[in-house]
Parts: sequence; structure tokens; C-alpha cells
Amino acid sequence: MEKLAKIAGVDPMSFGMELLKAKSNMSAKSAKEILLGDFKKFDFSGTKAGVGQVEVMDLADLAPKRAAILDEMNKMKEAEKLDMVVLMLTDVMKEASDLLFVGNDAAAAGFEKAFGGKLANSSIYKEKCLSRKKQVVPPLEGAFKK
Repeated sequence: MEKLAKIAGVDPMSFGMELLKAKSNMSAKSAKEILLGDFKKFDFSGTKAGVGQVEVMDLADLAPKRAAILDEMNKMKEAEKLDMVVLMLTDVMKEASDLLFVGNDAAAAGFEKAFGGKLANSSIYKEKCLSRKKQVVPPLEGAFKK
């Protein structure tokens, strides 16, 4: 790594931070682009769900688009006939995710069960939650298991 850094003339840590900043710049993206950037559909024992994720350096960067994102999530839920849509707003610096949720009452109950909390302002905030595959999908599978 040091050898490559010398050849390239860059500090690996600084370069890594610049890449992360560029990747997490949401200012030019629409709410729909944010939702669909990394989005997958799941079937949790008959509960149809869509789960997406967006990684940012600071959750405050997404605050101005929150209402529009929730609106797009509702549109997706209706258009795709899903019971719920979840979007992980992942703060890579704080190693936590704000789990945005839209869905029917049964899905809301399962979502709250999965993450051991109550929905507040359409979300549950989870510390040390970075992975959809390991930390979001398995609890949802378990909560909806019949």
C-alpha cells in the first residue's frame, strides 16, 4: 500500500475519504434516484418488501430530501404492490442507519418487532447497523416468519 501511495503520489487515507465524499454526495440526486440506487425486493413469508440502502458521510445531508424520499417510497409501494418499503440511510462515519419505513399496519408491526423499537417520524435509528444483507434482511425474515 505504501509503495503504491508513493508511486501515485497520494495519501491513501485522504484519497479514501475523497472517494467516500464523492460517492455520498446526494445533492444532485433526485429522491427516486436515491431510493433506487441500491434496491432489492424480498418476500418475507408472504409479506412483500423492497429494501434499499444509501450510504452518506452525514445523515444531515439527506434531511432536505427526507419528505420527497418518503413520498417516492410510498409511490414504489403502491406501484409494485408491496406491503412495505424500507430504505437504510447509512451514516458511514457514525456506523449507524436511519431505517425509513412505509407500509401497512401488519408490516409496521413486523418492522418494529424486527428492530426492537417503535416507529418515530417514519423510521427507527439503529447504531452499528451497516449491512442490509447481514443486519436488516435477517431480522425482517425472523419477524415475519409464520
